[in-house]
Amino acid sequence: MWGRSGTGKSSQLLTLLKPGQKAFVYIFDPSGLEAFRGYEDYIDYEEFLPDQLNLNIASSTSQDKDATAYARASTLPTMEPKAATNFLTHLRKSAAEGRFEEYEVIAMDSITFYAKLVMDRVVWTNQRKMHSPHQDDYTPEMNSVFNALREFTSMPYQLFATTHEEDRENKRTGLVTTEYALTGKLRIWTTGLFSDVYRTVIGEGGEYVVQCRQMQGTGGIRASFRWLPTMVDVTIKDWDEPWRYGLGKIMSLDEAKRAQQ
Repeated sequence: MWGRSGTGKSSQLLTLLKPGQKAFVYIFDPSGLEAFRGYEDYIDYEEFLPDQLNLNIASSTSQDKDATAYARASTLPTMEPKAATNFLTHLRKSAAEGRFEEYEVIAMDSITFYAKLVMDRVVWTNQRKMHSPHQDDYTPEMNSVFNALREFTSMPYQLFATTHEEDRENKRTGLVTTEYALTGKLRIWTTGLFSDVYRTVIGEGGEYVVQCRQMQGTGGIRASFRWLPTMVDVTIKDWDEPWRYGLGKIMSLDEAKRAQQ
C-alpha cells in the first residue's frame, strides 16, 4: 500500500485479520503505532526508530565566515546508527526460529522510513560531514534497501507493507507524476517484489479509496485480482469488525469467486 499520510494505508492491515488472528509489524514510522491504537490484541510489533542524530547546523561552504563552526560541528560525536541492521538481525533470527508461525500477516510500516534508517547508516559509515548524503551514498542505500526487501518478501507468509508517496517533476518534459517516496530505481524494483500494489487516496466524499489500476500520472500499481475496478472504496465502516471491509473484503470475495470456478 502506498499513498500520502492520513489516507489509511496502515489501517488496511487490520482488515486482513479475522477474529483470533494476529499480525506482526515492523514499525519504522515514528507515528506508526497510532494506526493500531485499540487493537493491541491483534498486533504484535517491534519498533526500529532513528538513533541519535547530529542535528548541528552549519554552512558547508568553505567561503562561509563561520567555516570553523562547520568543521567543529561536523566532528561532533554521534551514536552509530544501528536501527536498520538491528531490524535485519531480528527478521533473520525470528524467521529461523519460527517465531512468525503464529501470525497471519507479517508487515513493514513503512518502507520509506526504513530507507531513511538505511541512509543514516550509509552516511555514518562513509563518515560524511554534517551527516548529509552525498551522491555516492544513494547506490549503496538503494541496494541495501532492496536486498532487505528481497529477504522480507522471500518469507513464506502473507506479507503487507506500506510506503509514502511524493510528486516528481520530469525536468525534461515538465510532467509531474506521483510515485513512491523512495530513491531512484527502488521505485521500480519494489513493485516487482509484491503480488499486489495499491495506492490509497481520499475520495471526493471523504471516503478511503484504493487505486487498483494504472492511471496517467501515477505509477507503481499492480493487481492480481483482475476483476477489480480502477477505484475501490475501502472505508472501514465498523471498527469492531474491520475484516468485513477493505482489503480483507476484497480477498474474501476473490476466494468466493475462485471457489465457484
